[in-house]
Amino acid sequence: PSLPLTTMTVPNDSTLMNGTVYSRKFYNFLKTYKVSGQDDYEYRHKIQENLRKSLWCVTIQIAHLQYFDSQMADAFMNNPSQMLHKFEIGAQRFVRELLNEKPPQDDPTQQIPEQAISKFQIMFSSRAQRPLQVRELTATHVAKFVSLTGIVIVASRTRSKATMARVQCTRCSSKKTVFLPPGFATIPLPQSCGAQVIGQDGAQTICSGGQYVIVPHECQFMDQQTLKLQERPEDVPTGEMPRSLTLTCDRYLVEQAPPGTRINVVGIYSTFRAKTAKAGQNLKGSGVAYPYLRVLGIQQDHSGIRAFSDFDPDEEALLREFPRKCRQQGTTAYKRLSQNIDPAIWGHDDIKMALCCQLFGGSTKRLPDGIRRRGDINVLLLGDPSTAKSQLLKFVQKVAPIGVYTSGKGSSAAGLTASVRKEPGSGEFYLEGGSMVLADGGIVCIDEFDKMRVQDRVAIHEAMEQQTISIAKAGITTVLNARTSVLAAANPIFGNYEDSKTPDEQIDFQSTILSRFDMIFIVRDIKERQRDMSMSEHIINLHTQSNTRRKVVGDLDLGFVKKYIGYCRTHCSPRLNSEAALALTNFYVSERDKSKHQSNTIPMTVRQLEALVRITESLAKMDLLKEATKEHADEAIRLFSTSTIQAKNAGLSASSERIAQIEEKLRSRFTIGQSSSRDVVISAMRQQGYKRRDIETAIGVMTTRGEVKISKQGT
Repeated sequence: PSLPLTTMTVPNDSTLMNGTVYSRKFYNFLKTYKVSGQDDYEYRHKIQENLRKSLWCVTIQIAHLQYFDSQMADAFMNNPSQMLHKFEIGAQRFVRELLNEKPPQDDPTQQIPEQAISKFQIMFSSRAQRPLQVRELTATHVAKFVSLTGIVIVASRTRSKATMARVQCTRCSSKKTVFLPPGFATIPLPQSCGAQVIGQDGAQTICSGGQYVIVPHECQFMDQQTLKLQERPEDVPTGEMPRSLTLTCDRYLVEQAPPGTRINVVGIYSTFRAKTAKAGQNLKGSGVAYPYLRVLGIQQDHSGIRAFSDFDPDEEALLREFPRKCRQQGTTAYKRLSQNIDPAIWGHDDIKMALCCQLFGGSTKRLPDGIRRRGDINVLLLGDPSTAKSQLLKFVQKVAPIGVYTSGKGSSAAGLTASVRKEPGSGEFYLEGGSMVLADGGIVCIDEFDKMRVQDRVAIHEAMEQQTISIAKAGITTVLNARTSVLAAANPIFGNYEDSKTPDEQIDFQSTILSRFDMIFIVRDIKERQRDMSMSEHIINLHTQSNTRRKVVGDLDLGFVKKYIGYCRTHCSPRLNSEAALALTNFYVSERDKSKHQSNTIPMTVRQLEALVRITESLAKMDLLKEATKEHADEAIRLFSTSTIQAKNAGLSASSERIAQIEEKLRSRFTIGQSSSRDVVISAMRQQGYKRRDIETAIGVMTTRGEVKISKQGT
């Protein structure tokens, strides 16, 4: 967004009639405030530590200010712009006293840096208050102190903004000093000079007609950066666009939040008048002003799931008791949780168990050389239409602490990763994070994965393995975090998965991206009478809200599941014991030996061994164990075998080869439009040595593809 030209002014508040009183009160607050149960002066100690590091700033807790003097805190909350100036005067006085007591670097001859003291910055933190959402801001919040939460999606480059400007008249060369307000404002140059000048006849006259120009080398500047804050995906109501708000940071608050960072930010909700594109004048008649936030404090949410990782002691005890209660009931936390993964969907038990592992994830590791090994699990669901793939994706997006849902056809490489955009006003380039950056610390659900363009799928290779997104465009070279799990759903090339074809012929993905998925499931729409009866009864019961509703809803509250996921991910990081490690090693070596002489679309590489480790760790994490055992490793091997190994080996069997031969003979036997009795065809093929079952399967496959039509008469 381009920088505005003018700012709105807010009328003075009656509570600020005596500003000296508040300056003195804030001075006493910095000097005397102690945290309950501690002997040290809280802010005296903090400021001394910062001065030793040459940091001319301090962060104030709003809760401390309210405890010390509620009247002063209320006055600040209602009129922060003017109160902040009074606070700065009190802080400068206190810093000056500290430096007089103990000069910098213990050198009594060193001069006290008055210019640095005059720029001493006061920042704020508001942990106790519930942050607002961007959509909750209204006109009543204008010029008030507010606390917001969201994701940074745009971060501009740091600029230099003038705080004090020296301007000079072009006619008489007289100079003036102009002070600029913080936030969005340009230098308000005087319209005329009006200085007293001596004419050629020695008489004093008033300078008129002269224009003022800025003298850059006599101005004072500070760093300023513009951010754009967007609502978190989980806070956006269904069917609505996420709201965003422009932020302006200065001095020690710049470069604190790269794109994709989740932050809690406090500041002054302000407004500015934008410049019209055509006339070049302010919107004078309309009275419309555009909001922005002048930032006074930033707190980063490094974990990405902070909203689900703060627990009171009673809640924590309840969560830690959950695995033990499951064992007392003769089951495990893993089985109990997997039964509550979208219980409205019938079947797909192994897939639900895999999604449960994905929600909890493995253990992230930092190697001695600084390389980070991901603990997030990626899952691909590949198979027939109408097998609840999209519904599973929607459920995972809802139950994950951070979940972003997107569709492959509507997703580009820039939309998934990050893009570089040009700012209309200044012409500078800035970064804008995509879905995988915004979902940092959570799960990205990509539906219709096969509909994505190849070049767009290639763009997420780095994000899926290294969990970073590297940008080198328009002079911007940086790396963004994309620590996300990927849950993708796709259809085979022919729409339906056919047993008579190899995975090579049906999976339109390169092995480079398939190897990045820890588990790949072939989801089949199997036509069996008993299975169809059970499924139809389940669906009818779901629609009629009958007595089986408890089975449909599940026995665990969704909020509890969400809390338990957040607790396990932040408080548990299991490692393999020796028996589990040996079991995984033996399985990996065995599978490598089997695939030595095979050419498979789905490779068996070291990535698959790491996938087994992550799955094993996730199973131990659900039980809140510090060590993954052989039982966890055996279950991980079973899950991996029923998913990736089964998909890898779903090639042509001996029966499939015979079916392919029958299809070829039928094509050569009949011309287009020719009809024949079904029994005659089966009899002729049986005389050539083929089994009736294989012949009927071949005819069924050709019928599904539309190569053959069967009439009611059996021809």
